[in-house]
Amino acid sequence: MARRSHIGIMSLKLKAAAFVIGALASLVYLLNPGAGVFELLPDALPLVGNLDEAAFVTILLASVRGLRRLRKEKQLAASPRSRSPHGHAPAHSPAPGPA
Repeated sequence: MARRSHIGIMSLKLKAAAFVIGALASLVYLLNPGAGVFELLPDALPLVGNLDEAAFVTILLASVRGLRRLRKEKQLAASPRSRSPHGHAPAHSPAPGPA
């Protein structure tokens, strides 16, 4: 059982690393301090010139969303086991009153 949790922790760390690398690479490309040094598709090309930027924006958004999801999973895993499978606290039903 301990091995299984160890594999899960490593998997989460690898996913987090992949998301961070994706976000950083996207930011570097989009901010592009060299003003066009790494341009995959030149912006001067009609209709397709901005597709590379659109792709990197998509990668950036997916990476941020993935990091947020991993953080939420980590918080749920650390929370008490009294939560339901959906991550919500169990609903309390009112005590039955006198009939």
